[in-house]
Amino acid sequence: MGMRQEASRWEQPVIMLGGTDCDPTKETEFNDWYDNIHMPLALEAPGMLWGARYERILRRKMSDDTEYPKYLAVYGIQNEASLKEMLDSARQRSALWRMPGCARQQWD
Repeated sequence: MGMRQEASRWEQPVIMLGGTDCDPTKETEFNDWYDNIHMPLALEAPGMLWGARYERILRRKMSDDTEYPKYLAVYGIQNEASLKEMLDSARQRSALWRMPGCARQQWD
């Protein structure tokens, strides 16, 4: 890949998907944390354009026979450089990505 192609790739918008399952006994706490801490901080991160969260209605299995996560978050990020900066930030990692009792999967 040429230098010009590499540079333009880093400038393209990124969509990041994150799936979360939560211990049912912590679901109220999780939703409160997500709505009042995680999402407001995520939207303040440099390069974050928008974010939305969806709840699975139907139980479906993936090809490996595991269930899809209950919650799916979708984020629009300015570019790969912004995504890397966000994921490398200690403040962002601690405030945005840590909720006890929940398992997270990330796809980007």
